[in-house]
Amino acid sequence: MRKLFKLHLPPRLTLLFVSLAFTVALSGCAKKIILGNTRILKGPYLQNVTQGNITIRWETDIDSPSEVAYGNSIHYGRSVIGRTFTIEAPTTNETSPIPDAFQHEVVISGLIPSTEYHYQVTSVALPSEDSIFTTAATPSDPFRFVVYGDNRTNHDDHQAVVEAIIPTRPDFLVNTGDLVNVGVILEDWDKFFEIEQPLLKSFPLFPCFGNHEGLGGGEYLFKDYFSLPESTGSGLYYSFNYGNSHFIIINTEEAISPGSDQYNWVANDLAAAGGNPDIAHIFAFFHRPAYSSGRHGGSEALTTSLVPLFKTYDVDIVFSGHDHDYERCQDPAIPEGTIYIVTGGGGAPLYDIKAENPFCLGTFKKKHHFCQVDVSGNNIDVVVTDTAGNTIDSFSTH
Repeated sequence: MRKLFKLHLPPRLTLLFVSLAFTVALSGCAKKIILGNTRILKGPYLQNVTQGNITIRWETDIDSPSEVAYGNSIHYGRSVIGRTFTIEAPTTNETSPIPDAFQHEVVISGLIPSTEYHYQVTSVALPSEDSIFTTAATPSDPFRFVVYGDNRTNHDDHQAVVEAIIPTRPDFLVNTGDLVNVGVILEDWDKFFEIEQPLLKSFPLFPCFGNHEGLGGGEYLFKDYFSLPESTGSGLYYSFNYGNSHFIIINTEEAISPGSDQYNWVANDLAAAGGNPDIAHIFAFFHRPAYSSGRHGGSEALTTSLVPLFKTYDVDIVFSGHDHDYERCQDPAIPEGTIYIVTGGGGAPLYDIKAENPFCLGTFKKKHHFCQVDVSGNNIDVVVTDTAGNTIDSFSTH
């Protein structure tokens, strides 16, 4: 006859064993259990900042609540719940890769303009580190933004650009496109967000759509990874106001010829900004340059479609990428006219000068770099800095 033994455990251990047994039992009848070891795979990163709202995004490995605590100090005091979703393959190609992860989007509203807030993602077992964001400036406030692009393949150089930008503490960032090498490869997006995380957790990003984002049909990933301002058409062009300025993001990967949907949208958008008494400056951004001395060169299609619009509506500065270098251009016949900047030195392999450009101002530099733009009233000050901290160009408009 088998002898039975009683195991005598301390009360605390007994309670622990009972809890574990209960958890195991639940696992057999519940479809999904949210475990305590949820990991953040991307982010948190900031999107679509306005004077009263901001969007906070992140990605986790398993399903979990979308919740952010925020406030004027590290004690927070308020929280808001958003939505959790998964990225779906496009109906046109249902075999396209999709992340095996969950996307989180939280919109915080009712904020005070030009105000710094602390926040923390709390949907995971161990909340994210404390981070800060600042709401958008009013028309009377000075502000700073940074422009860079073509991060792509050289990860060490990309990281050097990110590390050089962080100390400048911009209010927001604009990327001129080609954030990744191939838009449909998930690992490329993983690396982009890994390198950019220290920057994007505190400074909102407004990206342009580049030709490399479109490789393999990666538009759906671009759209689902970013919470962009509402727009019309493809959703890959949009605009927003910040401070006393208007910002228009154009997609050079789709039709922009006169009469096209995007051309009509650009013309109407610029006309509205030009008629707004609160708007002192207009900045435009897109991937392929109108003027360039680099490997790809300028685009006649853009000079015949967009450039006349920029002249009509007094656009101050146009930023683009695509050529992996820095260059400043301007029509010599219009010294007070629109300035065109090529800023494609965000990490991708650098290009040599290819051909002289009659609009180039002798500023071509084969350097990884970024552009810092300070706006105060009628003044615009631009400083272009390489990863060694050297100023490679600077200019002001008044």
